[in-house]
Amino acid sequence: MTLFRPGHNEFGLRGEITINSRQLARLPLGAILPWLAHAVLHAWQHEHGRPPEKADWHNKEYRAKAAEIGLVVAENGTTGVQRGGPFALLVTSCGIALEWQATAGRIDVYSDGLRAPTGTQVRPKGNSKLKKWICDCSPPVNVRVAIAEFQALCLRCNSRFHLEESASSGPQEADR
Repeated sequence: MTLFRPGHNEFGLRGEITINSRQLARLPLGAILPWLAHAVLHAWQHEHGRPPEKADWHNKEYRAKAAEIGLVVAENGTTGVQRGGPFALLVTSCGIALEWQATAGRIDVYSDGLRAPTGTQVRPKGNSKLKKWICDCSPPVNVRVAIAEFQALCLRCNSRFHLEESASSGPQEADR
């Protein structure tokens, strides 16, 4: 649903948060906001806390800050909203509805916005039209776009992006 990327992206911007536009178009705002807050917490930790080592993204510091604002985050990243917590109160005070599970004091919000029993990962099968394009940098900058002809220059190496060889069944490389 959302993703925080530390460091600089291909446009030189630092600390990027991306949102899956397909999910954005089909989900209610009350399902999107917890995941956006989840990504903002990663940005907070990167700037003001101790950035995680290795793949420990949802470490003790991260989960404590999440609890402080009313999110419940498991070590595996499963995110929920604490009923009556600061986040839930803010969202509902703005007239945005949160769907609550009848038997729990929090809701489980998954990457596709569906509710599921705790510990279950619900994931729809994707049919992405995105193609992976790379530049000549080492390591290459990766870009995924859903247009047949993508013409852009990498600002690091000044080369044109070309279709990654393993990502296409048609022509292997765009004109340089």
